[in-house]
Amino acid sequence: MEKSANVLGVRARFSWHDVGSWDGLWDAVGGVDDNVIRGNAIALDSERVLAYPDSRLMVLFGVRDLIVVDTGDAILIAHREMSPQVGRVTKELERRGLKRYL
Repeated sequence: MEKSANVLGVRARFSWHDVGSWDGLWDAVGGVDDNVIRGNAIALDSERVLAYPDSRLMVLFGVRDLIVVDTGDAILIAHREMSPQVGRVTKELERRGLKRYL
């Protein structure tokens, strides 16, 4: 969006959050000390976990401060502190010729 020349704006009265990182998503969906689970996932004895499974069951057991995302053809597992640096993964995939996973 930032580089698009064809953008319209509409004035509205609602809260907005820039979800530009996984931590941004965490904040936007209300994650504090609890887990943020979307889809077919179970977190047992786990804290501050963001889990987005694809179609498979995802089980997180005894972990904390993780982001786990399954897109069906790739899985991202990252410590939440690394969320702002996830762009490094994108650059590495491009460097290795693995753009299909982006």
